[in-house]
Amino acid sequence: MVKGSMENKDEALESLTYIRCAKAAWILYSLKSSPNRHFTTRTDDQDEEKDLMMLKQIEDLKIKLAKERIKNKRIKLCSISEGYKRGK
Repeated sequence: MVKGSMENKDEALESLTYIRCAKAAWILYSLKSSPNRHFTTRTDDQDEEKDLMMLKQIEDLKIKLAKERIKNKRIKLCSISEGYKRGK
């Protein structure tokens, strides 16, 4: 009798193992087929790199803007001085 009950326990454990494997396979399948799988996850390093690039672009644009303002001031000053010379 002991041998028969051990076989039943082994069969029960084996069927539980099959059930667990089936559940795991189903979970993996559902994760694989979810719509979020197409998106790539970004690491913190990539986010930091993107932020640094953005800051560099902002600084470059500020410098360009300052140069344009200086250029416009020079043009304005030249036109004022030429108008003053012509007026005399």
